[in-house]
Amino acid sequence: MSRSRVWELWRRAETGPLCPEREFDLKRFYPAVKRLVKEYDITYDPETVIPTDNTLIDDVFKAGIDLLTEVGVLCPDTEKIIQLEEREVKESLATLSGEMTVGEGKDACLLKHRKMEDHEPARVFAGPSGNPISEEMAIPIYQSCAQEPTVDLLMYGTPTTIAGMVSKDGSPMEMYAEVANVRWLREAARRAGRPGMFIIGSGAVGVAPAILASLVENGYRKTDGIQLAGLPQLKIPYFELCKAEFCIEYGCRGWVTSPAYIGGLPGGPEAAAVTEVAECIAANLVFRTPWVCVDIHDLLYPPGTSRRDVMSMVNLVTAALAKHTKLIVSTLCDRVYAGCCTDMAFYEFAVAALGAAVAGGDPMSGCCREGRYTDYVTGMEGRCTGEIAKSVTGMRRVDANDIAKAILAKYEDRLPPKGKPPIGKEFRECYNPKTVTPNKEYVELYGKIKKELEDMGISYKF
Repeated sequence: MSRSRVWELWRRAETGPLCPEREFDLKRFYPAVKRLVKEYDITYDPETVIPTDNTLIDDVFKAGIDLLTEVGVLCPDTEKIIQLEEREVKESLATLSGEMTVGEGKDACLLKHRKMEDHEPARVFAGPSGNPISEEMAIPIYQSCAQEPTVDLLMYGTPTTIAGMVSKDGSPMEMYAEVANVRWLREAARRAGRPGMFIIGSGAVGVAPAILASLVENGYRKTDGIQLAGLPQLKIPYFELCKAEFCIEYGCRGWVTSPAYIGGLPGGPEAAAVTEVAECIAANLVFRTPWVCVDIHDLLYPPGTSRRDVMSMVNLVTAALAKHTKLIVSTLCDRVYAGCCTDMAFYEFAVAALGAAVAGGDPMSGCCREGRYTDYVTGMEGRCTGEIAKSVTGMRRVDANDIAKAILAKYEDRLPPKGKPPIGKEFRECYNPKTVTPNKEYVELYGKIKKELEDMGISYKF
């Protein structure tokens, strides 16, 4: 995007129509998304976990474009609307190359836009995905993910303390925590024999910590990335625009998550899907990045992301973006309900990886136990995600949907509120922290689950 175009968007954040946030939500956004779902006759079918209806995929995309151009994007700092025309939305999408290189040297990774049922293997994230980790276990946890051959990209966690103190927003501890975190990520990648591996920094920190962590020795490189985040319902605050501008000027990659919520202001699953299409396309224009993450949650049963309705809508949005744009699309399964070293956790990550890869996305594994507890993440979840994602390339959606439903049947009765997911174990209980190797119980359990998934129809290549 040209500098003049960037300035024009910034200008709209200062000069656009005045609209208080509550009015934007209740009088502008909500009526529009509700009407568009009805106009396009978008209906959620629980039996369709991976979308097979091309008309539905088209309609969700069209409704997302209509929502974005009708409602616009609110800058909460100015309470002004950044209005976007359909013409400029389509022009921005038309200029996407569909490719981007991250990482460096022998560990460089070429990210590509993927289509539904693509024969191009998915790229796989692994790591805590912003969830809590301890200072003591940070490097072993990161290394356990980085050393998995089917993992391509390394994701940050959030240290619960730094030098024994709690990291608070805007404090010196937050500044130091981001510097320490990137060094832990870098050291873990080096120990895994992948010193040039792409790592991504925290979306939760402010602008200053992100900049500082890029300036220090062994900090974020220009081939690394920083997470950017929109606020729910098409809002982008100034501090995130500042981080996006830093990414552009410094030269690192911006990776955007803009969540939509089932049970939140959008309403049901259908409206959340339409909202998320609009969010991802808005991110491309306003943050000036070709790399977005489909991020949907269910507010009725937070914070896990492995429920049927959530994954169905994530896969639907992924398919819509895969079919109609050249965006590079990641998908989020950053919080499963079960703990590490349990069959249920493997099932949860497996169905997410299958859906993402076949729908046209690049999957991400994250934390166990809903991301509520410290150090409930290991590289084995990344192994499960990566081996499935890279084994199902070219699989037909209708076949993948049957497998996804069979996997869901293995654990849905254990989901809250009626079920009780197994607690499992934290990192140091199922890995040797010194050798960074999983224990025998964990390896044998994964072998058992892998055999079950093979019997369901997944032909492993690893």
